[in-house]
Amino acid sequence: MTQPPGFEETRPQPPPLKVLEPDIDPANPWADDALERKEIANRLTSIVREQEVPFVISVDGRWGTGKTFLLKRWQQDLEKQKFQAIYYNAWEDDFADDPLLAIIAHFSEHVGVGFKERAVKLVEVAGPLLASGVSLAALFGTEFPFSLMPIGKIPIIGKMLSRKKLNAYREKRAAKDELKTLLCELAAEVREETGQPFAFIIDELDRCRPTFAIELLERVKHIFDVPNIVFVFGINRSELMKSLESVYGGIESGDYLRKFFDMEFVLPNPDPGLFCEYLFRRYGLGTLLARTSESHQYDIREMLLFVFDTMEMSLRDMDYCVRLLSLALHDLEFRLP
Repeated sequence: MTQPPGFEETRPQPPPLKVLEPDIDPANPWADDALERKEIANRLTSIVREQEVPFVISVDGRWGTGKTFLLKRWQQDLEKQKFQAIYYNAWEDDFADDPLLAIIAHFSEHVGVGFKERAVKLVEVAGPLLASGVSLAALFGTEFPFSLMPIGKIPIIGKMLSRKKLNAYREKRAAKDELKTLLCELAAEVREETGQPFAFIIDELDRCRPTFAIELLERVKHIFDVPNIVFVFGINRSELMKSLESVYGGIESGDYLRKFFDMEFVLPNPDPGLFCEYLFRRYGLGTLLARTSESHQYDIREMLLFVFDTMEMSLRDMDYCVRLLSLALHDLEFRLP
């Protein structure tokens, strides 16, 4: 088949088999915002900006609906607005035994530029909490005031714990209190310098090992619940509930989760039409279909939209389908005489 003049110059390159996540432009984080997620980010910013008390938000959305896209660009946007903001992918660290180490490391690295001495102190103070001995779950989860009671008056526990272990518990308790005091002072300094609370965004929690995900939530609840620090968790709530049930059995996992979150925000379903148009531009389908009639191009778009909507596909699945179609059309071009 004879190609039209200039076809080779305008013909787009075939899409890669594996698409890497694009770099975010710090000067314009929303440059590739095809789904107008910036409006959602602005609403979240207005909520976070007002918080002076300890505050935890969950952003709930199914896998492949653009949570990571939103949260990563929102963190950059917050930095532009003079916030101190961290983005942390929890899934990358769920090999660790204790998520407290990862949180403290990210916290100290981020604030280390402007608050070097306090950043070093954070790591030093957290050290005893990461040592072996009395479990952190016992430390943070107990409601019984062991540290206030002499060993002789603990009927059962006294038989199980030696004085050495009890002293180790007391040391950890003191370290936890000192760490919270240090965090309070640091967050207050950040508020005074920037006029904003500190924002810590944690993503991909529902993809982590169930025990790691639960422990991370508990660390935030019991250690980082200090004024002027806002935590934002990107989660797939239904999957996180399954993780809880796999550890605790038949509990009311939804009620259990609510004790960790002060506000639960559900990510609106994306407009498949907007995203489909973006994918057509991204993978050059308009150029590939240029030799067909306009009505056929319209039919193909409508067919894809019908499939996407009927099957309730995620953004990731939609991207995959359009990329495969683009690859097939490129292959067809090479095979045509």
